[in-house]
Amino acid sequence: MRGFLQIILFVVAGLSVGTASAEAMKQYKIMDNHGFGQPIAAYTVNVPQSWAVEGQIVWNKPCSGKDHYELVFTARSADGRTGYRIMPGHQILWIDSVVSGFDPQLAQMILAQDEASRNDLRTQFRNSNCHVGKVSGTQQLLQELVLTDRPAGTIVDSSMPDQALMTSFKSTFPTSEPGMKIFYDAVIVELRYPLAGQPVEESLFLSWYMFQLEPLDPTMGTLHQQTVVDSLRFAWIAPERRESDRADLQAIVGSFKINPEWDAKIQEFRRKIASQNQVSAAERERRRLEDEARRDVQHQQFLDYIQQ
Repeated sequence: MRGFLQIILFVVAGLSVGTASAEAMKQYKIMDNHGFGQPIAAYTVNVPQSWAVEGQIVWNKPCSGKDHYELVFTARSADGRTGYRIMPGHQILWIDSVVSGFDPQLAQMILAQDEASRNDLRTQFRNSNCHVGKVSGTQQLLQELVLTDRPAGTIVDSSMPDQALMTSFKSTFPTSEPGMKIFYDAVIVELRYPLAGQPVEESLFLSWYMFQLEPLDPTMGTLHQQTVVDSLRFAWIAPERRESDRADLQAIVGSFKINPEWDAKIQEFRRKIASQNQVSAAERERRRLEDEARRDVQHQQFLDYIQQ
């Protein structure tokens, strides 16, 4: 939804200011090897000479936070106890019918059809960053997408709003309309856990937004949820090297630069996709209305049948 460099600036704002890095830096090119025929550098970033670094633009994924491509990047110190990482986001879909106005037998049949559709999606999304599930909020996402991958004994020290991203969300998303609700949140979560027997402190930057389409009739219709989790960003640090390593982290995050040639190609690609999406959105709305009408007909046919 938002540009990657904008996200990077928000991450910079989330890191405390430190002194200049004591170690000489090396430049690393983050390559896009598949998006436009020939390999092209997408970003450049500076990292300390002794750090390990890897990154790339990944296209043609089954599903993740973005529909078409993702930036993946990791830079870590020689001992691995300080680093910065960008991981692909997630999409979470949920479809469920509201059947309080239906005969119990018909309602059971409709709910069974919904579960069959969700199972089809689960099969389609296997081994991807797309999931089927009903999202309740930030704590659920934190637990299921992050904490399950952290070592036993991980402690959540604090969670605070990411005000810069919240401001961006507020200006980006329109006010909810009848039948459509929009939810969003952005937080900076502070964690502590052991890594190779040594303590590590981590800052997680987690943001997400959800479009929830609800039936206008509260007794019948279909509930749709689409939740997008932005790219997950992590900065972790060895606490005994907090001051020096914080400076290294800020130097890395602040050095990201986009290649203008690659950016021009991406902007053209997005213009084409936006045009296609307008056509697709109209088609989805037509199908939704047909689905609602079909369910209404089924309901009325069942009522006519039992009255005979």
